[in-house]
Amino acid sequence: MSLLPELQDILRLLDRFVGHYPIYLYLVDSSNRLIWFNSHMAEQLPQFHIGQQLDCQNSLWPCDEKCQHCQENKPGLTSKIERHLIHQSPGSGSKERYLEFISLPIYQTPNKIEGVLRLGIDVTENERLQAKLREKEKLFSAIINTSTDAIIFLDKDDIIRSWNKGAEEIFGYSEAEMIGKPIQKLIPHELIEMDELSYFHRELKEKGVIKKYETQRLHKSGRPIYVDISCTSIFDEKGNFVGTSEIMKDIDARKELEFELLRTILELSKLNELNEILYSTYDEREIFRIILIAITAGEGLRFNRAFLLLLNDEKTLKGDLAIGPSDEEEASRIWSELNKDYHYLSDIVRIYNIDLEGADKKVNEIVHQIEIPLEEEENICVQSLLHKKVVQVKNGQLLQGETGSFNVKDTNLLKLLKNDSFVIVPLFTKKELLGVIIADNCIN
Repeated sequence: MSLLPELQDILRLLDRFVGHYPIYLYLVDSSNRLIWFNSHMAEQLPQFHIGQQLDCQNSLWPCDEKCQHCQENKPGLTSKIERHLIHQSPGSGSKERYLEFISLPIYQTPNKIEGVLRLGIDVTENERLQAKLREKEKLFSAIINTSTDAIIFLDKDDIIRSWNKGAEEIFGYSEAEMIGKPIQKLIPHELIEMDELSYFHRELKEKGVIKKYETQRLHKSGRPIYVDISCTSIFDEKGNFVGTSEIMKDIDARKELEFELLRTILELSKLNELNEILYSTYDEREIFRIILIAITAGEGLRFNRAFLLLLNDEKTLKGDLAIGPSDEEEASRIWSELNKDYHYLSDIVRIYNIDLEGADKKVNEIVHQIEIPLEEEENICVQSLLHKKVVQVKNGQLLQGETGSFNVKDTNLLKLLKNDSFVIVPLFTKKELLGVIIADNCIN
C-alpha cells in the first residue's frame, strides 16, 4: 500500500501552519516526478508544477555541472538521508540562488523506495558571504606569498605552521623543510642560551605585540642573518591563544652598511689622531717611524707588516726600515700588551720602539734585500711612485677597479714578501719623490 497519498495529506496540513516560513518542501515519487510542493516553493519557484519530471535526483533544475548522480547515470532515488547544495545560475527571468536540501527517502517496504521528501532552505546570502570570504582568503594568500618579507605562523608550542615564499628566499629553506619544525631551528645557539625566546613570550603576554625587534636568525647554510622582527599574538573566537604571527625583514645589507660606516668613522678618527702626531714632529726619520707604527698598530690601520723603501741619490728605491712580527703568536702578544695599557694611538706611538734586533728583525732582513732602480719602469713599486698612485694587489693581481699598466709579475717582490696580496703607498712632496711604503697582512 502506497504511503505517498497519506503523506501528502499530512504535508498539506503542515503547510497551513508553517507556510509563512521560508522553507522549501517538496515530494517526488519513485521516478523523480514532482507530486507535491509547499506554498513557499510555489511562490518562489513558479516555473515548477505538479507532475513535472525533474532532470536530476538532487536538483530542481538542470545541473550547471553534472553532479555525481548525473555522471554515473544511476537509476532510482537515493536510499539514505543526504545533505546537498544546489545552485541556480541567473538566467532569463530568474536570479542566482543557492538552496541547501536534506533528502529523506520514503520506504514502502524495507527494500523498496516509494519516493523522497526534500526539505530545503535558501542559503544564497550565506554562500555569497562565503564566496567573498574565499576571495579575501585568496587575496590574503597572494599578498603573503608575494611578499619579500618572511611571514610565518607559530602555534602555541612555537612550531612553524606556515612558511611563505619570502621566508624561503631569506632563509633558504623550502616550505616542506620547515612546516612542523620548531622556530629554534632558525635561532643562533648563543641567542638560545640567552633565552631570547622567553623574552618574546613575556613581551607578547604583556603587550600582545613586538615591533621592529632587531636580532639574528640562521640561514640554511648556517650563516647568521640580521632581521627585523614584528610579532603579534593570535587568538581564536573564544579568546584562547593559538599562536604567533611573525614578519621578518632581511636587514643584513643595512646592518653591514651601518658597521662599515662605523668602521669608517673609527678609521677617520685614527687618521685625525695620526695627523696631530705628525704635526708635532719635524724629524723625517721620526715621521717615518710614526707612520710605520700607525700602519701596523692594532688601534691604527690594522696591517700586520709595513716596509719603508726610500729613494736614494742613485735613484734607487732601497729598503730602509720595516715593522712587523715574525709570526701570529708574536703579533698577538705585542699588540695585546700595548692595547692593555695604552688605548690611544698617540700612546702606542710614544711607547713603541722598532726593535731591529728583536721582534722586528725578520722584516728588516727582508726590507734590506729590496733595491729597485727607478729606471725599472715596469716594476710595480716604481710605477706607484712615478704615477703617485696607491696600488692594491690581491692574489698577485691588481685589485678590480685599478687602472694603469702596472705589471705585478715582473718583480721579485712577491718572492721576498712571501705574500701576493699587499698595498703600495707612494711617498712624495710637492717638489720631490721620497719613496714607497708596502703594507700587508701576512699574518691573519
